[in-house]
Amino acid sequence: MNTVFELLVDEAIPGHFYWTIVWRGTKGDLPRVIASAPGPMPSRSWAMARGQAALRVVEQAEGEEKSPFPGRRVDRDADTVRGSI
Repeated sequence: MNTVFELLVDEAIPGHFYWTIVWRGTKGDLPRVIASAPGPMPSRSWAMARGQAALRVVEQAEGEEKSPFPGRRVDRDADTVRGSI
């Protein structure tokens, strides 16, 4: 499978680092947030290490129906809500 995930680490405010895993998909697909840090990390290296661990879980769980993060939506449509406008 050619699924492309990307790990992003951002310092939202000074001293508060967050990791986010984004599914890039294929050409023409909109990127989707797959998972993110539940709270701020004290350093960039800590956020990177935690994000890399989560990325390994996501990559191993790809193709399985069960979420690798219980209680959190981590499917490719996690940042969208179905419904009529």
